[in-house]
Amino acid sequence: MNEETLKKLGLSEGEAVAYSYLLENGESSVGQMIKKLPIKRGNLYNVLRGLVFKGLAEEFKKNKVVEFRVTHPSQIKYFLAKSEDELEARKKLANDLMPEMTSKYTLNYSKPAVHYFEGKEGIKKIYENTIISNPSKEVLVFRSHLDDKTMGIKFFQNYGKIRAEHEIKTRIISPTSQTDEKKKEDMALKRERKQWENLQIPAEIDIYDNKVAIISFENHIVGTIIENKATADTLREIFEKIWNTL
Repeated sequence: MNEETLKKLGLSEGEAVAYSYLLENGESSVGQMIKKLPIKRGNLYNVLRGLVFKGLAEEFKKNKVVEFRVTHPSQIKYFLAKSEDELEARKKLANDLMPEMTSKYTLNYSKPAVHYFEGKEGIKKIYENTIISNPSKEVLVFRSHLDDKTMGIKFFQNYGKIRAEHEIKTRIISPTSQTDEKKKEDMALKRERKQWENLQIPAEIDIYDNKVAIISFENHIVGTIIENKATADTLREIFEKIWNTL
């Protein structure tokens, strides 16, 4: 009997080994099984009683010796049905507990989580996070005039393509105006931008989902991701107000 298949049905590794042995060898005592199976005596008793509890084996005495045998294979169906019922009961219990658990989580874990990154490789991880950890599928950007100079145009071209492939839209408040070629590129990459004339900021701000990334391109390159809904919502509101005036 394939033990891996039995494990997929919900048996532990030890239970699968013991069940397979009993199915193929018939009624056996612990003494007989211990010689053939890679399970220690104390553990084997627990394994066999686990099978009995699941209804897949029976314990009985024969000539004053405790032996075990498997029940009819159809019992597996009843075991699985019972497992499904227990799973549904656990799901219902989890749903019932969720409001209380969520309330306590919010109370005790509402402090902003701050992640720090250094150097170009660290900054690349921030940009990667705007893609892989962004269920909102939108990034709002206050662009720095130093970004291309620091990270390179080729990096941003590749980043823009990958971001668009993940169906993430981007709106950018930029210090530079757009050329016709740049407008076509933006459209292809699900990007929209407006110019804030004379905007000169040495750090970029990216707002996405419940996070805010701040990337400083001046001198020592560093970045942070602040994971906090209130912070993200505040900066998102500021972005929208400015965006609507441009």
